Amino acid sequence: MTPMLSRRPDFTARTITNIGRPRLGPAPAQVADGSVQQLHRQAGDLNLRLGLVGVKRHMAGTWLLSTATLFALDDAKLTDELSWSLGFNWTR
Repeated sequence: MTPMLSRRPDFTARTITNIGRPRLGPAPAQVADGSVQQLHRQAGDLNLRLGLVGVKRHMAGTWLLSTATLFALDDAKLTDELSWSLGFNWTR
């Protein structure tokens, strides 16, 4: 963007084979009206897709400030919908 500020887009995808996918559905027959939901495992592969958008800024000398937002791109239900980070880097 500028000599002092840069963008940081990223995309990460991971497939875990034969582990199954979590799905929310009716609980077993203990409750007749089906109002209770329970987490079940559905056979297949689990696909996790995450996106990241952030910026890095040169502060002074060799100091670098970075911030990023990580967000889910699918409904795998195993990650937060939104995560934020802030970091400082220093090199000699």
